[in-house]
Amino acid sequence: MKDYRAKLKRQIIWMTVGIIFSCMVIVICCVSAMRLGVDEHEASFMRGFQGGLFFAWAAIAVCGIVVNVRALRDEKRLRALYIKEHDERLQTIQRESGRAAYVISLFGLLTAAIAAGFFSMTVFAALIGAVFFVSLAGLGAKLWFHRTM
Repeated sequence: MKDYRAKLKRQIIWMTVGIIFSCMVIVICCVSAMRLGVDEHEASFMRGFQGGLFFAWAAIAVCGIVVNVRALRDEKRLRALYIKEHDERLQTIQRESGRAAYVISLFGLLTAAIAAGFFSMTVFAALIGAVFFVSLAGLGAKLWFHRTM
């Protein structure tokens, strides 16, 4: 359990770093005078989207910190969190759903790229780039886990 406590403390540190980074991005989005698009509406939308995304990430990190701190202070909660994290059934469900989501995502992106090819070369190229990235990430993860497991 000592190792698990150390893991939770490391997670708290990394979540705190993520919150600080997110707050910096939010401030930049709020005070940014740079225009991202041709019209001000597009630039405002993009700054709002980016700020909202980083706000959500910061909120999720705060929730994670609260859960970890509460677990570190209460042995019962620590044990429950440990059991939940190491539950073999949940790990199997996560692994299988991730595998299915990977295949569905690749198929969906390729289908969207083919459809977009009839209308916009830029969107087609962006979607093919996303397919390439997802494929490389999947291959990299597969190679990594074959080495480490």
